[in-house]
Amino acid sequence: MILLLLSFSVGALADNLVDWTFIDDPESALSVEQVILSLEQGKGRSVEGLSRGFTHATSWLSAPVPHISDVLYLLLEPGYLNEIDVYVVDKERVSRIFSSYEDTDHETPSFTIRLDKAESSPDKVLVRVRTTSAHVLNAFWMDEKALDKHNKISSFLTGGYLAVIVMAVLSYFALGLRLGESMHIIYALYLLMVAVIVVYQHGFASALPWRDWAFSVHFSGVATALSFAFMALFFKMFFSVDKTHFPRSNYLLMVVMALGVLTALSAWSEWYVELAPLVYLAGYVLMLNGAYLAYIVTFRENKVEGRLFFIAFAQSCLAVVITTSTLNQWIPFTEFGINAYSISVVLQAFLLMIGFVERLHYAEGKALKAAEESEFKAVTIAGEMTREVFEASEKLQASLKRERDLRQSHEHFINTINHEYRTPLAIIKGNVDMIALKFPEVKEFSEKIDRAMQRFRQLFDQTLRGYREMNTDQVAMESVDIVAFVKDVVASSLIGSRVDGIYPEHPVNIQTDLNLLRTALLNLLDNADKYIYPRDGSAHIDLHVSEDEHLINIRIANDYDPENGKPSSSLFQPYVRGPKQTGVSGLGFGLYLVKSNIEKVGGKIRLLPSQSNKFAVLIVLPRSEPQS
Repeated sequence: MILLLLSFSVGALADNLVDWTFIDDPESALSVEQVILSLEQGKGRSVEGLSRGFTHATSWLSAPVPHISDVLYLLLEPGYLNEIDVYVVDKERVSRIFSSYEDTDHETPSFTIRLDKAESSPDKVLVRVRTTSAHVLNAFWMDEKALDKHNKISSFLTGGYLAVIVMAVLSYFALGLRLGESMHIIYALYLLMVAVIVVYQHGFASALPWRDWAFSVHFSGVATALSFAFMALFFKMFFSVDKTHFPRSNYLLMVVMALGVLTALSAWSEWYVELAPLVYLAGYVLMLNGAYLAYIVTFRENKVEGRLFFIAFAQSCLAVVITTSTLNQWIPFTEFGINAYSISVVLQAFLLMIGFVERLHYAEGKALKAAEESEFKAVTIAGEMTREVFEASEKLQASLKRERDLRQSHEHFINTINHEYRTPLAIIKGNVDMIALKFPEVKEFSEKIDRAMQRFRQLFDQTLRGYREMNTDQVAMESVDIVAFVKDVVASSLIGSRVDGIYPEHPVNIQTDLNLLRTALLNLLDNADKYIYPRDGSAHIDLHVSEDEHLINIRIANDYDPENGKPSSSLFQPYVRGPKQTGVSGLGFGLYLVKSNIEKVGGKIRLLPSQSNKFAVLIVLPRSEPQS
């Protein structure tokens, strides 16, 4: 930073500044002779450095030539690229010895006028400055040794400044591409515009392929205007400014961007001189607003990088004030004043870079802390889940053990009942048979008793078989002709009601568990027989077996007493019976067993809508055997 200060202050610290007499030419109409006459009449004013701000007028500067011992150089350093003409005046004539539009072969960042020793030395030097940009000019009298030293130092330091800016531009471009954030690229473009301004301000444009100084001046004007537009856009993205977040700042930034673009477009017209001061003023307000936003970020939102951003924009704001005040002659002219903002850009870029690094470091630390907390929470949760799984496993094992014990108890109870009920039945049957043989006249009664006992034994065996089937998950699927199977089940049932069956005329093979399906069909037939209406022997049970491409449908229906109430699908729940069934034996377990067995063989059962007091169920079985 110290080197940069020296770079732009070397002229101001020199002891050989040129003392000028200045005349303003608002209409650019004065000739050289008229200017000389006006100066002789004392109409000029004294200045050490020209700083006219943005103006259409032509500036005339006159200075006496010191005594020439050998070779004398006039070093002209424009703060902006101006059209400069240099005249020498002696007692007899006026001669133009330099024009920036013609003499463009110099390699130094300045215009150097050589005045050789002559028999008649010139009395004075007259310089005319014209441009659509700001009139800024500083000049020195130097000998050859001093000029050589000055040019080397100035070229080195100014080139160093540009090298630093270019490195910052590349760094921000790389940062933007790496992070995928366009605001860094926008800031890199802003720095690039500042570099372009410095190139043209300090005469390095002579290194470019073209030699059109007017074009160079206009191009510098474009860069100046766009630099403020890019900075405004950067603020908008950097501080997330929009209509709801900092609405007033959003309006200001939009105005600055629009003004910057408009000024850049007018750089080749006379409107540039009118708009450029507004851009500089907007730049001052822009930097002040940036410092305010950085203050908010620092002290209200407590962001870790906020203090660096505040310093960066605050010093830039101060630099804008210095440069603007120097251009408009509100403060004494110095090269540092003219270039204060350009110098501040370097410090601003480095402070922002450090701020971004702090932000990334803070985000990295925060992410690491969050990861550690997440890992701790994950371990804690995993431990809790392991404990809960272990406890749930213990509870499940205990529950399974209780269920096994209960099932074994049930099996023991059923087996005991099965054994115990057969013994008295056998004794009863034996005695009934003996009575029938000894007393033939009671044969009819003995046959009724025998049928009742056979019916009881069948129902009890069916119930035991159903219980065992319900409490087993084993299913033995085999191929069967469902038509013949259903007919056999109907024939083997002991129901008293007639069964009217409708069957396909050809065998229909399916895969099913014969025992499970037999139990289900017997329970349905027995249920239909128990609840058939009327019970005078005139009613019958309808059984209809049908098929389609993929399914087998078995429909079993019987008329029922409407006074017993309308049946519902809740009858398929265990221990649920229909209303007003107290006169009919049963536990409400049969239809639940039917539903369980049908589902085990892959089928479905449902209660069909009641029509004309019909209780009808439909069994749907999958047809896994190919059609014959």
